[in-house]
Amino acid sequence: MRNPDTLMPQKQASSFYLWLVFLIMASSSIVLIEPAPVDFGLIFLLVAGILFQRLRFSYANLTPALLFLYLFVVASLISMFELPHTLLGVRDFAITFYLILSWFLYIGIIEMYGQKAVKILFYGYTLAAVFSAAIGILTFFGIIPWQEILMKFSRVKGLFKDPNVFGPFLIPIALYAYSLIEQPKGKQKVIWPAILAILIFGIFLSFSRAAWGNMVLSLFLYTGLRFLLEPSMKVIGKFLLTLVLLFGIFNYVLSIPLVNEMFYERFEYQYYDDDRFSNQATAVGVGASNPLGIGPGQYEETIGYATHNSFLRVLSENGLVGFIGYTGFLLTTLYRSLRIVLVTKSPLSIVIFASAVGLLFNGIVVDTLHWRHFWFIYALPWAFPLPKK
Repeated sequence: MRNPDTLMPQKQASSFYLWLVFLIMASSSIVLIEPAPVDFGLIFLLVAGILFQRLRFSYANLTPALLFLYLFVVASLISMFELPHTLLGVRDFAITFYLILSWFLYIGIIEMYGQKAVKILFYGYTLAAVFSAAIGILTFFGIIPWQEILMKFSRVKGLFKDPNVFGPFLIPIALYAYSLIEQPKGKQKVIWPAILAILIFGIFLSFSRAAWGNMVLSLFLYTGLRFLLEPSMKVIGKFLLTLVLLFGIFNYVLSIPLVNEMFYERFEYQYYDDDRFSNQATAVGVGASNPLGIGPGQYEETIGYATHNSFLRVLSENGLVGFIGYTGFLLTTLYRSLRIVLVTKSPLSIVIFASAVGLLFNGIVVDTLHWRHFWFIYALPWAFPLPKK
């Protein structure tokens, strides 16, 4: 029998650790500088979790993901043998490796603390997303200053470096809020719809076409799966009410001349789109002529233009084996996530799957390899045992 005198300190230590998890997730939208505060926090959580046994791993569950990640990491190291820009390559690989460690961290926390950890992680993420969206919206309308910090080319970016990262960062929590509208209790009847409205407004004002596409795809995918698994008019009614909310937001903001001008400008074919597509063809050629890859972080420095595609970046920089490892990891994660959806039918599992698919879509038009929330979302399906059929 355990000594009660030792149980209390352990419980207090666990509570303190989970509070740190919440606070660090809540800081995940403050990434103007690198390393960001969240990076120091995640490293601390990883080290403390290992030293004080606050993490747990079921490696048998992780075998497919570990195999593909191993291929990706080994291929990345091999591609670094002859780097034209050594410091850049080492830095880029270090960032990728750190993000893979963060993937491990999220899994270890959830395996240790279960659904309690999931709720804490999502609540911290929610606070980060709402804070970032709110200050961005207020800045856009001139209610608070700091446009030079919180905006870029008249597009809201919050405390991110790029609107194309800010917009997609909000989407998983927008879906999370959308899922919680189904079962409102007390104040939540107002809180979650308000959060959803703020986040959708923020996504819109990012003026990121990829984020818009991600949001539409994820929302339709969530609603479609939710209805297929549990057909009800309640699901359809909520979807229609959300469309009304979206229409109301868009109708209001498009009546503002600056927003109207930016919206139609972003919907037009951009002058750099031709360069982007031709550059992606170049990336395929680089990958084909360099099967071992030209090294992490080398493509943009060598060619002078980013790939704007995660898969082509990995193919050209990390080689064919790295591409197989990276793509295999993504597809295996999606397969696992979908199986969890089909067995549990839980709204949260659908949120995770829809978010993961949305990020996959984003990765086709924007480089998502170093997005912190990408590795968080792709950790979640591996944090639980695969349900039996």
